[in-house]
Amino acid sequence: NVGEVAKEKEIPKPRSFVKERKEKHEISAPEFDLHIEKLVPNKRGMSNYDILTLQSETAKRHIEFAIRNRIPKIVFIHGVGEGILKSELDFLLGRYDNIAFQDANYQKYGLGATEVFIKQNSK
Repeated sequence: NVGEVAKEKEIPKPRSFVKERKEKHEISAPEFDLHIEKLVPNKRGMSNYDILTLQSETAKRHIEFAIRNRIPKIVFIHGVGEGILKSELDFLLGRYDNIAFQDANYQKYGLGATEVFIKQNSK
């Protein structure tokens, strides 16, 4: 048995460089890209209203899911654009009492993302 233990120690574990280094205090949050190209295979024939509605509905679904599953933080990637989706998102998020949100990490996402914090009620 002693020989087997020694053998295990000889082979160093391969180091994985794939995972990006996270700050210790930063929880990695699920990211949801709300760009219409990510939501539908083809947006041809969709009006701006249709697109915005689909994006809002998608965001709402992710928020409800996060609340139900006690996920503390999610990130929505909405891009910069004209800011219409961002204000729609602000409006949507503002309707929840248990949610705080802010612009996401600028270095990581630029201006095009919102970080959402779900405060869990201690039931």
